[in-house]
Amino acid sequence: MRHRSIKRQLVVSIVSIVTLIWLASSGYSAYVFNDEINEVLDDGLIQNAKRLIPLALHDYSDGDETKKSDHTPPVAEAENESYFLYQIRTKDGYVTHFSHDIVKRPFSELLVDGFQNLEGFRVYTESIHNGDFFVQVAEPLDHRAEAVVESLWGFLVPLLLVIPVIGFMVWWLVGNSLMPLFKLNSDISERGSDNLTLFDHSHQPVELLPITSSLNDLMQKISQAIYAEREFASNSAHELRTPVASLLAQTQRLIAVSDDADTQQRAADLELGLKRLQRLSEKLLQLSRADASVLRSGKTSSVMTLLPFLIEEYQRGAKIHTPINCDNDSLEHLVWPMDMDAAAIILRNLIENALRYGHQDQPILIYNDGDDALHVVNSCDVIPADKLQRLTNRFERGSYQSEGAGLGLAIVDTFVKHSAGTLAFYSPAHDRTDGFEVVIRFS
Repeated sequence: MRHRSIKRQLVVSIVSIVTLIWLASSGYSAYVFNDEINEVLDDGLIQNAKRLIPLALHDYSDGDETKKSDHTPPVAEAENESYFLYQIRTKDGYVTHFSHDIVKRPFSELLVDGFQNLEGFRVYTESIHNGDFFVQVAEPLDHRAEAVVESLWGFLVPLLLVIPVIGFMVWWLVGNSLMPLFKLNSDISERGSDNLTLFDHSHQPVELLPITSSLNDLMQKISQAIYAEREFASNSAHELRTPVASLLAQTQRLIAVSDDADTQQRAADLELGLKRLQRLSEKLLQLSRADASVLRSGKTSSVMTLLPFLIEEYQRGAKIHTPINCDNDSLEHLVWPMDMDAAAIILRNLIENALRYGHQDQPILIYNDGDDALHVVNSCDVIPADKLQRLTNRFERGSYQSEGAGLGLAIVDTFVKHSAGTLAFYSPAHDRTDGFEVVIRFS
């Protein structure tokens, strides 16, 4: 589906309206101009006829009418071409005088005072001396049409030149007017679960104030809902820790003092379930801690300071004895922009994920590539690309045969995003045909 552009629609509409108004104005102006120029030129014909009356009266006083068949009527010469033509005729139609640039043929057979349009000419006829003589002055109608057309072009040619300028100016003005809308759209795109700050409406146009106000109300409702959800998860996990620890201690005590094999087996199963619940509550607390973290707290943590303690913790307490190889030299100067608690949670979850889902007989590699990026690599079967993209989803596990809760990488992703870092997964790992690799980089 093709979405229409408001900016383009406004520009096209405004330019089209301006063009139509200009054309309508030009048409009306041409109509008025045509009437006015006809009126002026008709008045010119009348004035020219008045100037010819003395010539006709002079011929009459000389008895020229009695000699009309004895000579050719005189032709008035003109130095420049004139659009006005004339004839002086007697009442019986004989032409006594005519202008130099027409033939002797009369303008019309009928001699009637006033204006006539005859054979492409506008003709004015005026009788004198009781109708004995008629003065006729004519002008080509083409001359009048040419004057009107040239005047109309005088209106249209500037329009052809001005339309692109108007289009550009309207495009710029509309784009400039829509800038607050584009800015608001950019602000909206920056909002997310980790950024629910209210929108600043101090510099917003009046038209956008209702939208901004509605968005701020929505942000507040979302913030309250997320806060309530996080508080519930955090409080639930915290409240579970004590009773679960107590039940786990009682179960372990039952296993130690019971002599019945069936009871010991049931207690061992109960212990396994309680430990799983204990891990889940711990993950929920870490997730709440990650959700509540803030961007760039100003604190830093050295990765190499934490790694040896975390590795020793897993090697001492876990039943899995997968070797963990750290490149101490490359990790020595790797520093993360977060407090030590957050860094420890990230590293703990990465090590736990590698131990839980990797091949136990293959070592885990942890190193810095020299570009301040931490790499954690474990051996495993290649993970499909579609599943690789879902690993940061909460409760998404790489293998459902594992005892993991599917929260470890989601916790890591949340901490990394809140600290303006990037988290990337690769399977197979770099320079390998299998394995899973996690890469964390902070700018």
